[in-house]
Amino acid sequence: MVPEALKTLSQWLGWKLEQKSGQKKPAKMPYYVDGGRRVGTQGDERDRQRLTTFEHAMEQMSRARYDGVGFAFLKGDGLIGIDLDSVINPETGEISERALAIVTACNSFTEYSPSATGLHIYVQGETTTFKSNDIGLEVFCGAQYFTVTGKHFPGSPETVNPISAAVLSRLRGVPSAIDAAADFPKPLIAMINGYCLGSGNELALACDIRIASEDAKFGQPEVNLGMIPGFGATQRLPRLVGLGKALWIMYTGMLLDSSEAYRMGLVDQVVPARQLKDRTMTLAKVIASKSPVALALIKEFEDG
Repeated sequence: MVPEALKTLSQWLGWKLEQKSGQKKPAKMPYYVDGGRRVGTQGDERDRQRLTTFEHAMEQMSRARYDGVGFAFLKGDGLIGIDLDSVINPETGEISERALAIVTACNSFTEYSPSATGLHIYVQGETTTFKSNDIGLEVFCGAQYFTVTGKHFPGSPETVNPISAAVLSRLRGVPSAIDAAADFPKPLIAMINGYCLGSGNELALACDIRIASEDAKFGQPEVNLGMIPGFGATQRLPRLVGLGKALWIMYTGMLLDSSEAYRMGLVDQVVPARQLKDRTMTLAKVIASKSPVALALIKEFEDG
């Protein structure tokens, strides 16, 4: 299936698989369905005139002229394409937790990619094109195109819906920060003051030790927005506080003060706000005075 919001736009083209010298697998090259490869400035008057309707693109594909149809993102169309690459196990069909969290957060039409190992999410909104090679994420807006399959990802909406600024922000920067913290080879201390919610708490969970001020607040409020906690929170939180307490926090979206977070095991120490920096730096200096090799091995074994 293809949402009507996309079908009604004359932004369609065809694509062919073509083997390029030096590439391991064929590339999906875009073509105007009435002939000619799509080259030049995307979105200029000539380009827009040569793009076509969904029906005409499908008709040309049915005549075996193309391997598939594609949808072109154009400046001013109010649409964003989110490409998740290699997030589905080809043998089991299992989707990665991070990809599922992104699909849930976007809450918009999602389809399988032609390889069936990736996903395409279509949302309403405006942004700039960006990508994260670390997690196989690429976001298009105003340019590029999607190879459209129409193979609906179960559980995602059948309509193209708006994306929130908060979700876009998380896609742009938070995953790389959390990944960097989780993969950092030296001990990391989270110094927490004020609100530590959602992705902020997920970043704290990726650290080794958490020191909080008496004013700090914690929580995973994603459930209140129809989302699930992402970026490893569903694994790291139970390891810290136990499965029951972790589910309580995630199911309710409850807000925890620092003393309750300490009792649950979410933070390791609570100090007055005016002492937070000094107490954290004191601990950091103690740890830094120890053998780097021993510290690295301790962290490696703990992560394993």
